[in-house]
Amino acid sequence: MIETGKTHRYANFGYTAKIGFAIKGINGVESKWLAAKTQ
Repeated sequence: MIETGKTHRYANFGYTAKIGFAIKGINGVESKWLAAKTQ
């Protein structure tokens, strides 16, 4: 039972990290696009 709980926590962390990187990537693309548009 402890092992599944540990695995679940790591899975959640990986999922959260993926979402965080995805949001960072989207924000990076948007800021590049805005910078190109304002120049």
